[in-house]
Amino acid sequence: MGMIEMKADEHTFHVFMFYEYGTDHFMKQISFVQMQYEKNVVLHIAYLERDFNLLKETLNQVSQHEKFVLHEVQQSPFTKVFELVCLLRGVDNGWICLLKPGDEWLPYHLSAFRDALIHFKGFKTYYALNYQSGYKAIRSTNPLKNIVDVEQIDLRSKLSLSQLMINSSLFKSNVFPDFKVDSHFDSLFELILICSSSMVRINRFTNICNIRKQVHNRSYFDQQTLIVCYLIRNIVKDHKQRFQLLITNWRIGFIGLLKTLRLFSAGIFFKEMLCYYVGMKRGIKKGQIYVD
Repeated sequence: MGMIEMKADEHTFHVFMFYEYGTDHFMKQISFVQMQYEKNVVLHIAYLERDFNLLKETLNQVSQHEKFVLHEVQQSPFTKVFELVCLLRGVDNGWICLLKPGDEWLPYHLSAFRDALIHFKGFKTYYALNYQSGYKAIRSTNPLKNIVDVEQIDLRSKLSLSQLMINSSLFKSNVFPDFKVDSHFDSLFELILICSSSMVRINRFTNICNIRKQVHNRSYFDQQTLIVCYLIRNIVKDHKQRFQLLITNWRIGFIGLLKTLRLFSAGIFFKEMLCYYVGMKRGIKKGQIYVD
């Protein structure tokens, strides 16, 4: 088993996975990494203390040439943003990719990112297309229109963390919050990255990621509102972009609740968002940059 000290350069891909006893996808996911055409890869495996011996036995079946870094965690890093960020901050250099349980990479997944680094220089976040999303995911064949920033944010995005490549430097900042959003885990990560540093969309289908079906109830939209307000308070500085985020969230939540016949919840949600809107207007007049 090739457990190593983490020594890598700025061109290295750091792939993070999670091992949990009783799941049958782990060895299959390791094979997705092994089959990559790109070979400058360090595989990071997070595990629970109770599963360490079983993990060692499992990894003994893997090639001696593979490079592993093992990380003991208290819970799955794919359940709470702050836990995942703390794990990723241990990478000093290079590019970070995440492979969530049940998701798949095609052999050219990392190579597509390597090519993108040549054609789109100076960016810190990239994502490749998911076969599950279909060809509607190709929004433009014009490379200049594949830069996603705050003005192109889609609050209904179904991007998976397994589609992303992120520069390790982004995790040295304090832009990631310490709160739990069960139904919006991937979305929170995506939105913070877009607001902090524009994201490049690669028009290549390189992965097959599960698209989690969402129940559009009051809790779902409350969590979405929590994320939007966090972005407005802490990251987005332009007033026009703040109002755009708030109004988009207002519209999506209100219409979503009406469509599911949750009329009472829709009324309360509308009233709460109106209060946020008025509060932000007043805050701007007073020279404040956040929602009261």
